[in-house]
Amino acid sequence: MQRFALLVLLISVISCTDSGSPTPPPQLPDAPTVDDNARQPVLPIAPSTPVNDHSSSDRIPQVGDTTSFEFGTWNIENFPKSDRAVSLASEVIQKSGVDLMALEEVASAVAFQQLLDGLPGFAGVLSPHQYDAKEYQKLAFVYREADLDLLDWELLFVKQSYNFPRPPLQAHFRIKTGDHAGQDMYMIAVHLKATAEDDSQQRREQANKLLEAYVSELMNRAPGVKIMLLGDFNERVNYTAGLKVFKPWLDKPDAYTFQTQPLAMAGEYSYISSSKPMIDHMISTQNIALKPITIPKLENVIDNYRYLLSDHLPVMAREP
Repeated sequence: MQRFALLVLLISVISCTDSGSPTPPPQLPDAPTVDDNARQPVLPIAPSTPVNDHSSSDRIPQVGDTTSFEFGTWNIENFPKSDRAVSLASEVIQKSGVDLMALEEVASAVAFQQLLDGLPGFAGVLSPHQYDAKEYQKLAFVYREADLDLLDWELLFVKQSYNFPRPPLQAHFRIKTGDHAGQDMYMIAVHLKATAEDDSQQRREQANKLLEAYVSELMNRAPGVKIMLLGDFNERVNYTAGLKVFKPWLDKPDAYTFQTQPLAMAGEYSYISSSKPMIDHMISTQNIALKPITIPKLENVIDNYRYLLSDHLPVMAREP
């Protein structure tokens, strides 16, 4: 079992597209032709606009308790984005009480170790994948050692960089405490291709086909296994194009639950922009029921959150 591994990932942007479901709602709009969702570079704050680094951490919602299993996914945008990013990320994870958090866009192995150092009782797994020797955006897990055993981990589709510019990170955990003690679960963290042009949408579409085929095979090898995919899918499921991208999962409602689709259809968002899209998702095997799924609006809790920490919000859930 490895505590954490190393290196590299490039910078990505963001997307909005759609996938075809068996019976897409007729009122579902097409995705905008202009990618108003694409991530813009964060400009430095002007000297005349001082950063108020006060945070109301007492308002960070707690989702964890002693009997259930809580987890989340969070794109922490080229971590660390500021000199306060490590301490703020640590504070959010601790205050929320989650047992496990999948992270996207870890851009510094040193900062990831600093994050673990600031999370007593937590361990971590960091993707060893790298784009080049200078910059990267890594997938990672941090998890509470008292509650979870890490049995194994691996990167998936490492030779398919076109469809997976960041190979998915799979970790096999066993829950040690609470009502789910003894339960095994496979967690697969993803960060798919960004931007809204046709080529990127097709790459996300193919990535979801490959992921579904992999999960289906894993289910055949281990009947009854619990599998959760979570991360930045760079795709909206409340547009016609997004339904096409997510079609492999939506076409098999007896096998999978698109856990975050109801939130997206209700207008929830996970990416902070003018269009407020929901592009961070959780998709699971049918044998996982989550109550509730929450997206804490940290931009209203932590002053200058968008500048200091991330342009994404964490998506957190509980398996009761």
